[in-house]
Amino acid sequence: MGCCVAADRPREEELRSARWNPIVKRSCTDVICLTVFIVFWIGVLAIACYSLYYGQPSRIVFGHDSYGNVCGEEDNNYIEGIDYSGLDMSGKNFLFYMNPDDFTDSLSICVETCPDKMLDSKANVRIYAENTSVELCKYGIKSDDYEVKKFGTDGPCPKLPVSSSFSVFHRCIPNDLINTVIDYLNSVDTLQLVISDLYLGWKQINVLCVLALVLSIVMVLCIRFLAPVVVWLLVILTSVGFIMGTLFLWWTWYTEREYLESVQASNVTVHVSLEENVESFLTYSIIATIVTVILLLIILAMIKRLRLVTALFSEAGQVVACIPCILLQPFWTFIMLISYFVLWTGIMISLSTADESSMDPYTGYVYYDNNRPVSYMWWYMIIALVWTTEFILACQEMTIAGAVVTYYFTRDKSMLSTPVLKSIGRLIYYHLGSVVLGSFLITLIRIPRLILTWVQNRLKGSQNKAVDYCLCCCQCCLWCMEKCMKFLNENAYIVIAIDGVPFFVAAQRAFNIILSNALRMAAINSVGDFILFLGKLVVVALTGIIGLAWMKDDESLNFFAIPVMLACIFAFFIAHCFLSVYEMIIDTLLVCFCEDCRVNDGSPDKQYYMSASLMKCVTDTTDGMDSLKRKKDTNDTMAEPIHLDERQPTPEPVVDDTTSIPPDDNIA
Repeated sequence: MGCCVAADRPREEELRSARWNPIVKRSCTDVICLTVFIVFWIGVLAIACYSLYYGQPSRIVFGHDSYGNVCGEEDNNYIEGIDYSGLDMSGKNFLFYMNPDDFTDSLSICVETCPDKMLDSKANVRIYAENTSVELCKYGIKSDDYEVKKFGTDGPCPKLPVSSSFSVFHRCIPNDLINTVIDYLNSVDTLQLVISDLYLGWKQINVLCVLALVLSIVMVLCIRFLAPVVVWLLVILTSVGFIMGTLFLWWTWYTEREYLESVQASNVTVHVSLEENVESFLTYSIIATIVTVILLLIILAMIKRLRLVTALFSEAGQVVACIPCILLQPFWTFIMLISYFVLWTGIMISLSTADESSMDPYTGYVYYDNNRPVSYMWWYMIIALVWTTEFILACQEMTIAGAVVTYYFTRDKSMLSTPVLKSIGRLIYYHLGSVVLGSFLITLIRIPRLILTWVQNRLKGSQNKAVDYCLCCCQCCLWCMEKCMKFLNENAYIVIAIDGVPFFVAAQRAFNIILSNALRMAAINSVGDFILFLGKLVVVALTGIIGLAWMKDDESLNFFAIPVMLACIFAFFIAHCFLSVYEMIIDTLLVCFCEDCRVNDGSPDKQYYMSASLMKCVTDTTDGMDSLKRKKDTNDTMAEPIHLDERQPTPEPVVDDTTSIPPDDNIA
């Protein structure tokens, strides 16, 4: 076998020992990287303290007037040289612009409430102030003096007419402005109809998302209990689902076209949405036909390897049966990511207001200018966002890998006790530094990609095609490098979970495993991932078919395909959250199998940890490919003397059900 060939390479202490005990022997790895990460996060906390001390998030939430006073705040700081700064604005919670058509140059003040009616003369502004105590002119001007003051953008009184307005984030926005936006949307017929359909169909979209959640759970249960059946069932359902979906789209296009022709024949004015509906469904039908043909060809090419996939899914199903809470890992990761994004956003909002106030010499108003240290802090926080996000995702991969490794290398499965918690404990106690290092390598690639994306957006529309081509090539190379690094990191985390070695040592071993078992990984990993992808497509296809059948007869919808398409997008992401765990489980089982086969030989002193069914299936599947490879190598070297190591028959695995790995005493 490919894994056994790799056993010729020496493996230091493991091959010297009579028995190999994975999981047990380990120590802290990549401590320096963890120290750097802690120091880095001390910098993040320092920036957070700086932003909270010098920043004023209330300026963004409640708004500030032209003199630096935050609306609704009692203790405003006095700014030297600004007469009306430092005023008590308690009770004045809304920001009012003298000229709402020019927010940038207009004088703004804090008021008790936004004007709720049209004021078209100076007298009406004065009467409104006397009746409501809402003064719309500059601070310090009495209502009796309104009619003798100037009305305009620079104040001291508002430009006439003063429109009726309402509050948006404590800013007074004229109703006329909202009406202008609505009129614009109404002028764009298609956009208006799409937004209208999304608004009218939001209940159906939510129901379809719940349906996708139920279908995803059903798919997980099917994989758990009916792995051999569900693989073939997935292939059949996917094929039938896409064929039926494509036929349904063609039938819908045909009926819509027949209806349009009947309307045109009766000399009735045809609404533009009918013609666009026919064209849209024709496009959808053609695309669906192409996708269905490609999908069926891929299924035919991989149909011979489905027996192997059933064994892998059976083994993965047994892992889920022993460790059901492993499916909850994406949920906890999602909570951690959302919590970190909220924290990061709060720090950035505070940091954006930690700037210096200055007086405009022309208008006398206050403006805020970012100083140089704050600009550096922005870049620091962007790096923190990418690095920490990758770190959290890597912790999920490491946790799943550790739990599966514990399952694989425990002979007596009844002795399994909280493998997920023990995996988290080993991660925190020993291997946080390795996860930090792996996530940092991804960050080194992701940051240049973000910078190139920013440069591309700035140069969009430029006439220099050579620069655009070079940027696209750089983006493509960095994208490929990032994907390769993520794949290597994932396998390195699995090796770390097995042997407890530092990251670079694990990455080297993972690379050797990939090279030594390239055919096996190509045959197993790709097919397994493809079947899981088919499972996601089944959820999407069933959701889409039910949605189409449900919304087709809803006369209130103009383009009922739009809500269904949005629901299908949500359905795919929901299914991905559940089924992506299986991808990591299968990848971990493969690496465990390769390491098990490389170190052990099935003898009483070196018994296999793998199950007999898994070894038989994987061996039988790759025997044919290895045989073809040997024949090819023989044909290529016929011209020179050769010596071939005869392939020894694989010994039957000796499984000792009474033996288990020593308990993990280092983890409580």
